Amino acid sequence: MLLYIHDRPTARVFAATWRKFGQDAMWLPRESGRPRVPPVQQVGRGSAETAVLIDARDAPPSSGQMLRPAGRHCSLRIQLERVVFDVRDIGAYASMHRAFVDAEALAGSALPAPDCASAARRAAFERAAQALPTHSRPRGADLTPRWNATPGPVRRAPRLGEAWMG
Repeated sequence: MLLYIHDRPTARVFAATWRKFGQDAMWLPRESGRPRVPPVQQVGRGSAETAVLIDARDAPPSSGQMLRPAGRHCSLRIQLERVVFDVRDIGAYASMHRAFVDAEALAGSALPAPDCASAARRAAFERAAQALPTHSRPRGADLTPRWNATPGPVRRAPRLGEAWMG
């Protein structure tokens, strides 16, 4: 799993969600007792494992629930954005809790403050918009597609700061 946290509020919300269930986690078994799921067998080239990417910003919703089914060990389900963590033992909880608490602590020095992040993002978009030239279309220009037109040579895309080739 790869998790991108873009701002401090998101790191704070995720860590708070894990902290909230600290007392409930004490009810989890020391070891889950379930056999681990074997990795997906790789055939030929490609990925051998399932991958998940979370691109989180603006303090997305997160929640959790302690499940205590009759006759079975309890488990903890924590949902961050649209990804659900099914925590089945204390060790799994402790490692995930530590990862998100560390991310929150690092966010203070590595991620911009909320107001700075949005102001910096707006400024970057404004600079990018100013760097692109504006073109006006002559009045009465024919905008209908030419389906039978022969394709011309493919031109190189302009670099930042270059004028668009006409």
